[in-house]
Amino acid sequence: MTTKNTVLSHYQTVSPIQKHILTRMSWLRSPIRYETDYYVEDVLDEMCALVEAWMASKDDLELTMDINSFSHEYKTAMFHGHETTATIPSEDYFDLTYLEETHALFNRCQGVALHYDIGLMRSACDLHSFLRSVLTMYDPDASEEPDDLPMDSTGWM
Repeated sequence: MTTKNTVLSHYQTVSPIQKHILTRMSWLRSPIRYETDYYVEDVLDEMCALVEAWMASKDDLELTMDINSFSHEYKTAMFHGHETTATIPSEDYFDLTYLEETHALFNRCQGVALHYDIGLMRSACDLHSFLRSVLTMYDPDASEEPDDLPMDSTGWM
């Protein structure tokens, strides 16, 4: 007859618990359950394409980096998470304009992640904050010509 202590000590000596540190690259290369030749990186590429299409549809937004760097940063944010940061007043316009749209975009990305059974960002605020950090927004009310152009003596510029 075996007691709990002997069974537990047996399993501890036969198969000790090993700490497995998951790296970003090993995570990206993790296969998707029930899929053949489809990996976490492929799912992230699919989600990144949704984000890129959304950004391309906005005339007043521009990436602060090239598209390959954005893809890398997006995947890194998915792996490590992205901390939501406090906004500064110049970012309020982005928040007011795009908060609902980035929330809807988050829901679309989460739909893809749930379809493939991988968990990613915790909230829509994480995606919104990430996009705010990698995008430049042009104010549509800002004119390209200054209002205070000097006039000559006839009243013309």
